Amino acid sequence: MNAPADGTFSASAVKGVFLFNFASFVRWPDAAFANRNADLVYCTMGRDDVVAVLPGILAGETVDGHRLSLRAVDDPGQLAGCHVVYLADGADSTLAPMLQRRGRHPVLTVSSTTGFATRGGHIELEVSDRRVRPRINAAAVADSGLSVSAQLYRLATVVDTDTAR
Repeated sequence: MNAPADGTFSASAVKGVFLFNFASFVRWPDAAFANRNADLVYCTMGRDDVVAVLPGILAGETVDGHRLSLRAVDDPGQLAGCHVVYLADGADSTLAPMLQRRGRHPVLTVSSTTGFATRGGHIELEVSDRRVRPRINAAAVADSGLSVSAQLYRLATVVDTDTAR
């Protein structure tokens, strides 16, 4: 991604780059992939500015030998095969069904929706003082069988597990 002339990026672009980078700091169980060369699939639910920038950020990229692919889904029933799910702002009505469908499956869930992490999502992208900062629900991540690196935990605010459950 090229920097704009003024050297600043939109919050949406920064969130999109966070989404891309999360795949480098999260480990999925081997069974989450059909084979070693299977794509790492990003899925989006709803539409917002982050969803709009993702194709340009993910195009041609790989993480740990997995080519990144992007798929839009309209219904939580279509989440099979997704490794990362981004719930767009304004798609709150799909939050509970999405989290229920995800259950304890190794699917990383991310959103900018306020309170996403405390309601059971894995990572909430919070904007504060013009900075994007991840909030991680460590209990939900552990329940899903995903492993998040210590580097990502150091960068993030960890949601109180008593509040998150």
